[in-house]
Amino acid sequence: MQERAIRLTARVAGLAATILLCTLFSYGSSDAAANAKNSSAKDRGFSRYVDPFIGVDGNGNVFPGPTLPFGVVKLGPDTDQNGNAGYTSSGRILGFSHLHVSGTGGGPKYGVVLVMPTTGPLESSEYGSDRADESASVEYYSVELVRYNVKAELTASRRVGFHRYTFNNAGESHILIDVGHFLLSSFKPESQHFVGGKIVFSSSNQVEGYGRYAGGWNLGREYKVYFCSMFDTPVHGSRYLERPENPAGKKLRRR
Repeated sequence: MQERAIRLTARVAGLAATILLCTLFSYGSSDAAANAKNSSAKDRGFSRYVDPFIGVDGNGNVFPGPTLPFGVVKLGPDTDQNGNAGYTSSGRILGFSHLHVSGTGGGPKYGVVLVMPTTGPLESSEYGSDRADESASVEYYSVELVRYNVKAELTASRRVGFHRYTFNNAGESHILIDVGHFLLSSFKPESQHFVGGKIVFSSSNQVEGYGRYAGGWNLGREYKVYFCSMFDTPVHGSRYLERPENPAGKKLRRR
């Protein structure tokens, strides 16, 4: 497939269901924190006193999603309020992307390879959702996506982001993978840019691809992010949704 700006939607279930999506960002084995939610307070030690939401407001720019020290993956929600770390305590959730900074200043950076569960008719652009029952602890984040009646749960290992989506409504259920997504900046010189990307199905439950990005607060050169996503439920169908223009209205390059 020609490299271009695309989103992919995968139809994953026709009835209420729970879907596990694992996204790998590097080589090597994963030390998955798959039992993060169910670990006892005793096993978690002093980490049970940690509140990941401290510093998310008041220009603290803190990222509240699950991550490990020096981990590649920093998985968490991005909102429509253009937060430096992707997250803001108000606004709609646009999805859950895999790379973030935390506590930095300047313009936003990363917020790439975004995943969003949806239900009902497909929306190629306005797919954000209001939220409820949001919670976070060390190794775990969860939220209810009100628009879709979906519960989203996240955890991470050093190189893998684990998504668990519970679809509470019968009917069409979708997983949207948006390679063209990135965090927006109100300060134009520090804006990020999507250069190009690619998504392919390598099997009925595995998607591979990459995105190419540049810019951000460090005025960084182009970099490429590879990913491989695996579903625990076979995909019943898929559709590619092109993004012909970026948020500034400029045509994207195709190579």
